[in-house]
Amino acid sequence: MKYEIIIIGGGHAGIEASNFLIRKKVNFLLITENINNIGKMSCNPSIGGIGKSHIVKEIDSMGGVMGFYADVSGINFKNLNTSKGLAVQSTRIQTDKNVYSYFCKKLFIEKKINLLEAEVKNLIIKENKIKGIIIKGGKKIFCDIVILTTGTFMNSKIYRGEKYLNIDSEGNKSKFSISEQLKYYIKIKKFKTGTPPRLMKESIEYKKLKIQNSDFPIPFFSLRKEKKEYKKYYRKVFISKCFSTKTNFYTNNLVFKNIKKSSMYSGIIKSKGPRYCPSLEDKIYKFSSKLVNIFLERESLYTNYIYPTGLSNSFPKKIQKKIIRSIKGLENVKILNYGYAIEYDYLDPKYLKISLESKIIKDLFIAGQINGTTGYEEAAAQGLIAGINSYNKIMNLKPIILKKKSSYIGILLNDITSKKIIEPYRMFTSRSENRLYNREDNSIIRIYKYNINYYNNREIFKIKNFLKKIKKLIFFLKNKYLFFLKKREIYLSVRDKYIGYMFLKKIGIKVKYIKILLGKIIYKQYIKIEKNRNKKTKKIFKKRINISNINFYKIKSLSKEVIYNIKINKPKYIEDLRKITGINLYNIFEIVKFINENKSIK
Repeated sequence: MKYEIIIIGGGHAGIEASNFLIRKKVNFLLITENINNIGKMSCNPSIGGIGKSHIVKEIDSMGGVMGFYADVSGINFKNLNTSKGLAVQSTRIQTDKNVYSYFCKKLFIEKKINLLEAEVKNLIIKENKIKGIIIKGGKKIFCDIVILTTGTFMNSKIYRGEKYLNIDSEGNKSKFSISEQLKYYIKIKKFKTGTPPRLMKESIEYKKLKIQNSDFPIPFFSLRKEKKEYKKYYRKVFISKCFSTKTNFYTNNLVFKNIKKSSMYSGIIKSKGPRYCPSLEDKIYKFSSKLVNIFLERESLYTNYIYPTGLSNSFPKKIQKKIIRSIKGLENVKILNYGYAIEYDYLDPKYLKISLESKIIKDLFIAGQINGTTGYEEAAAQGLIAGINSYNKIMNLKPIILKKKSSYIGILLNDITSKKIIEPYRMFTSRSENRLYNREDNSIIRIYKYNINYYNNREIFKIKNFLKKIKKLIFFLKNKYLFFLKKREIYLSVRDKYIGYMFLKKIGIKVKYIKILLGKIIYKQYIKIEKNRNKKTKKIFKKRINISNINFYKIKSLSKEVIYNIKINKPKYIEDLRKITGINLYNIFEIVKFINENKSIK
């Protein structure tokens, strides 16, 4: 039998691609080595975070399932950055990883999707065009398009101390064949990441720890919770407490003394890891005088595994045990699984079109961490876009291209396909040139127009009604409460203790509309200023300004990340800055401003 599309991998990218193809009734096959691992969270059991939650909201606005499944499997819900403006506020949901995976598997079982439990040995490529795949045992399966979403499982090695194993994070043998085949077409590089040990819940002394409660009202990702569909999936929301502790100077000293026994610092691993999710060794080696915060989160309500965020390391087991038991509250803890570092192959995404189709191999789409990104959210976004564009290709439609000026998914795709990736790519709000407009609260307004052809009539009707309601409320507020809206209090944060939030609630506006209304009121004039600044900055690229002699440390408005990226890439002219990951128009505007203020610099 020939399929229209074959998806290799049942992780977060594979799930979003599959969900879209299910909606469009495409004849496709999902291949995974273990059906039980569909939707599995192999690392942190959480969805969202700074910048990442904006992506989840955009996925939801395009009909994706990540936000919805996070809502219905959540056990701890947090609003982040609430002391700052709406543009950078984010949602984070700690999920029950077993329940999340259950809902992902349920998607395939209910829709009776073609599932195959097998190992893919090779792709069938003829004249640089995909024809199908070969599974273990030699069987050939033919198709028009392949979506490759193998994550960190290609040619992976797990490290603890000086020892390493050629296995993946699930304990299976590493897969070399696809990696070996593709290296003749696409440049293959290596990245590393890591995971902390897992601790036994009953062996922790909770009285010594600080409680981290969930936020109320509960912040959800998805707008779908109001549909009948939600009732079918709904389970009672069980709120689980999280706990926090810290390393101490004895712990830090233990890490420092044994640093050379770590895989990361012994020289065994030479590849780069994510700077924004550093290992315990990195944190203490670089900031030895600072104590490291550790958050203890339950992986599931149905297991006794605790995930200690902040303890990712690659020490030998004996040293890990000493380090962990030196921490307050963990003196007698039982370690169920030890932490490790993992090194894996990724495909250079510069060999991809922005549609995520390979520039070299026709009809091959590649999505997820295999493209050098990090995190479930970035992977899911790529999977959704690969699913949409593979369908468009079958239907002879143009690929969907999200603009970076109005979406974080657009920024993600633009960055990885056009800029040099020197470390696992992670999304932040600082990557957006229009972050006052690209907010979490208005994702449905920004995104739904891109995907209008893929919604059913009922969904389009609901979205249009929602948008009409927003317009009516703004008109109502402008006419009846114009004086109050001009007051400074409305510009404050949206939490209950602030006047703006309470005022809108008091006059009868539902909570789900409040953030989006405040965003529109607060940022309207500032969005115009931001757009004008970006236009002025773009004009500068016509001038050939040499920046090789500038001391960027003197520009106080530049973050350490921006300066680091400039230092690594060594741009000669101002236009070269646009090709560097993590540098946006605002950063370039500040550099030009510095040049103009220091006339001695030419």
